[in-house]
Amino acid sequence: CMHDDELDRTTTGTGDVLSYTYSELMSFDVDYGNDIEDYPGLKIPTMIEYLNMCVIYNCVPVIEIKKINDYEAFLKTIEESGLINRCIISGGIEDLLKIRELNTDIPLMVVGYSNKPYTFYTELIQQLPENSGILYDYHSVDQAVVDELHSMGLIAGVWTLDSGEEAAQY
Repeated sequence: CMHDDELDRTTTGTGDVLSYTYSELMSFDVDYGNDIEDYPGLKIPTMIEYLNMCVIYNCVPVIEIKKINDYEAFLKTIEESGLINRCIISGGIEDLLKIRELNTDIPLMVVGYSNKPYTFYTELIQQLPENSGILYDYHSVDQAVVDELHSMGLIAGVWTLDSGEEAAQY
């Protein structure tokens, strides 16, 4: 379960994640993140391990799809974790349309990048029926944007938050 395509930023490894086997990936430590010094020897979790931690700590998993081959197996893994009704899936519109065909309940969020205005993404996300929205860098979103998205029936999500107080604003 890895966010970046490359290992360099967040682990002791280098290069493309997909060029390594699972065993090889387990030889690297995660060395980047909030309070990372409190977790020596931390390994890259599998998706099942990530979902289990979300269950244990009562967290809502936000799963960003980047490369996926089997949408049904992906959703089955989430369902087996007991989190199918408590997760958010984000990614590109093509992946989200495929997920929506298989599940109409999971909140889906198009990942927006701050080099494009959020209005670009509102047109994309409206291809998905209900329970959908935009996941955007919080530095590019203010209360007026959140209010506008909500008035359109869209979910507003943000990333790069460091505290619960910041999250409560969105």
